[in-house]
Amino acid sequence: MYQSLQYLRALAVISVLILHSHSLFTTPVFKLPLFSNFGWLGVRLFFVISGFIVADRISHCVDLRDYLIRRYFRVFPLYFLVTLAALVIASVFGKSPFLLVKTDTGMPFDPQWTAYLIKSFLILPQDDWPLFAVGWSLEFELVFYAFFGLAYFMAGALTARLVLFSLALVGATGLMPGSQVAHVFLLYFFAGCICRDAYRYWRRGSFIASLTAFPSATALWVLDLYGHIDFGLFGFVVASAVSFASLVVLFLSLEPYLHRMPMHAKIVLIGDASFSIYLIHWVIFGSLSGMLIGVNFAPGVAEAMRLLVVVGSVVASILVYRHIEIPVNERVISGVRVFRSSGSGHRQSDAVQNTQ
Repeated sequence: MYQSLQYLRALAVISVLILHSHSLFTTPVFKLPLFSNFGWLGVRLFFVISGFIVADRISHCVDLRDYLIRRYFRVFPLYFLVTLAALVIASVFGKSPFLLVKTDTGMPFDPQWTAYLIKSFLILPQDDWPLFAVGWSLEFELVFYAFFGLAYFMAGALTARLVLFSLALVGATGLMPGSQVAHVFLLYFFAGCICRDAYRYWRRGSFIASLTAFPSATALWVLDLYGHIDFGLFGFVVASAVSFASLVVLFLSLEPYLHRMPMHAKIVLIGDASFSIYLIHWVIFGSLSGMLIGVNFAPGVAEAMRLLVVVGSVVASILVYRHIEIPVNERVISGVRVFRSSGSGHRQSDAVQNTQ
């Protein structure tokens, strides 16, 4: 794994935490530009990084089934455990809209609710928000995994990219409103695939192109974000996708020098644990928001508590990453390897590294 990508993962997940932390206490005194109001951009940066990583790693997979198993179980075990824990917490403490979308102490287990629950736990695309709200982004991830992998193993790398781009264009036309299968957000994954290709086959040229494209593309989506220009959703996604893909290439060019950075190991660790942080912070923030309803703090106290909760969430999530996410993924993938090797004798490559 490129350590430069872990820097960007850390940046993305911290931006999400900062955004969500402002829902915990009184109106914040201190706001970081972009992060405090627009931390949701971190999720879109994750999409670009995911596109890069999957395009880079898919050739290591034996076949489509091997690829899908690795991708799905990279996401599913921890998400399942955290969603189950969140459901139990919400059931015990009562309704908490910040924690779960549809939960109260008298949950109706009718067929419609049961179908919703199953889709939420299995991260299947649906019209409504999933039960564990941050799972919405994972629905897009799994759509990308499925269609990209299917096209790649059936028709090759170029076709996989064209399928992804075509689905994004269909989503941009509005012909399939509310569908994650054809959505303009798939352009972020496509941009990640393209910047991977550019970096691998045209490294020096991709750096020069990114150095040129990053400031101009970033200026466009920032102006749109603050209301100075209106490009619409498609224009904003295109500008931000180019900006984030350029940022990925620029960070990759720093790969040989990052080990000299202060706190290098800690930043990489946050990047490694970013998936756990993304999930766990929602449980912590949601539980606290339910407890703090109607409680007012002095501005200085609120800011100190906000910082404490963010840092505490990161620390707790790193513990989950080390003692739950890694062991669970290892056991699941190892079990799949044993099952497949005993049934078909297929060659298996390194399980844990290839699931990252």
